[in-house]
Amino acid sequence: MTSLRVRVANRFPGLGDCWRTLRAWRDRAALPRATYAEFGEDEWVARALDGLDLAGAIYVDVGAFHPTSLSNTYLFYRRGRRGVVVEPNPQLWALHRRIRPEDVAVCAACGSRAAVAELYRFSTPADASVVAARVDHNVSRKHLRPLPSFHVPVLPLDTILEAVPHDWIFLLSVDTEGFDTEVLRGASRALERSLYACVEVLSAEAERSVSEVLAPRGFRLVHRTSRNRLFENPAVRTRRSEEPKV
Repeated sequence: MTSLRVRVANRFPGLGDCWRTLRAWRDRAALPRATYAEFGEDEWVARALDGLDLAGAIYVDVGAFHPTSLSNTYLFYRRGRRGVVVEPNPQLWALHRRIRPEDVAVCAACGSRAAVAELYRFSTPADASVVAARVDHNVSRKHLRPLPSFHVPVLPLDTILEAVPHDWIFLLSVDTEGFDTEVLRGASRALERSLYACVEVLSAEAERSVSEVLAPRGFRLVHRTSRNRLFENPAVRTRRSEEPKV
């Protein structure tokens, strides 16, 4: 059965755009909340970071979607941290620029190599993906209305981060609707400097694929939610703990 939210989004896609904009400004004006993530991933990471010196650290949010809602990084923006957000949807990228102007916002997709890809869009923009197989799933199983697709640049995350001054990454969040493993394959240098990686997994096969990329780089699974897996790189924590305080 199609939910009321999906039926409204399918019939009035512009209404959703207005609501997302209003919600972003409302969240920006309101007092900070304990969590902005879908399943509290940001709150969990914040507790795990307690007592750690974050000097020189940034967050990186690939497939950032909305600047405040369902965001794994907005909590840290409200707490004075800054980072890089990567979002291929121009409307959502522009909203990030307005709501989080001190972040580096990149309008692109990420992958294992530089390319051009087709961004498949739907009445609910959180489901947009460069993976063609997601079209049938979103239309036939989730009953979403397809919207016109368009081409977007694809860049390895390592290439993007070469232009951003930083020492290390306290949180790398990846949520790209089925393209997550490809994102990680283009982020070798970033993963070496990342303490936590939060990655969406849409299936058991996707979880195995993500683990096959992260495990050889020293990451271990430390927390799981309904759709996301949180991995920690103990080597980065050790390096940060041993770093002399200035």
